[in-house]
Amino acid sequence: MNKIKTAIITGGSGYIGKHVTKKLLQDGWQIIHLIRKKPKKEKFDNKINYINIKKKFIKPSLLKDLNKKKTIFIHLASYQSSHEEVKNFKKYIDSNIILGAKLLTFMYKNSFNKLIIAESYWQFNQKGELSGNSVYSQTKSCFSILAKYFSANYNFLINCLVLYDVYGPDDNRKKIINKIINLKKNKILKLTPGRQIIDYTFIDDVAKGFVIAANKMLLNKKAKFIRNTIRSMHERSFKNYIKILERNINLKHTIKWGAKKYPKNQIFKPWLPNSTWHIKTWSPKYNFEHTIKKLIY
Repeated sequence: MNKIKTAIITGGSGYIGKHVTKKLLQDGWQIIHLIRKKPKKEKFDNKINYINIKKKFIKPSLLKDLNKKKTIFIHLASYQSSHEEVKNFKKYIDSNIILGAKLLTFMYKNSFNKLIIAESYWQFNQKGELSGNSVYSQTKSCFSILAKYFSANYNFLINCLVLYDVYGPDDNRKKIINKIINLKKNKILKLTPGRQIIDYTFIDDVAKGFVIAANKMLLNKKAKFIRNTIRSMHERSFKNYIKILERNINLKHTIKWGAKKYPKNQIFKPWLPNSTWHIKTWSPKYNFEHTIKKLIY
């Protein structure tokens, strides 16, 4: 039987997915991306196997040669939009609940039982309880609850990795930090007062966390539901983070603090558990002050 360790990934073409894929390939993993449409070509594209799940989810015959003990699924795909959440409700349901439910069902029917799920700190209140501040987070939490049920009742080993504010190079997402770095001279950017506490975590640390979690999952034979956090442990106000960025790119008088209202679902004090919630042997390597300079220059 095939002895190669294999990771089957949803959302592999996204920003986090690309970096997780790259780290897994470097660690000797065989990679399969589950896709709905053909992704943009990447440098390591020829090392990835693709399975289109738009019409039919997965044909079991495509995975028949895999060693089930050395195969894990990594669920990164999700839908989030800055537009009206009720207007996009069906997209949230399809991507954040139904896709994951199909994944769990397929795994059960075909005797796969190892799954890593990317969660968001938006799903939790300050005490670490599933709560949710939006349709996005609530739909993701619905899937988390379903996954926990499968772990308890269908012999699944599941590790949920709670992600915070991820940043890094080559990031084309419409994140505020990217807008500031690319801000044209004499342009004004209106922001909230910036009192919300956040934790910017470098993408390399995040990707490394997934690799460690994947390798540990292969060694663990017991079915259980685990939740870990991946964060830099350098939480501070959003304004303080941006002040560091401002100092490095000399953006005097280009940011108007308080010119924009907080969104109704703003999280001011997120769940920030201590390092005992980290994956064992993982710890953050990079800090914001050092890495942000590399992104600018």
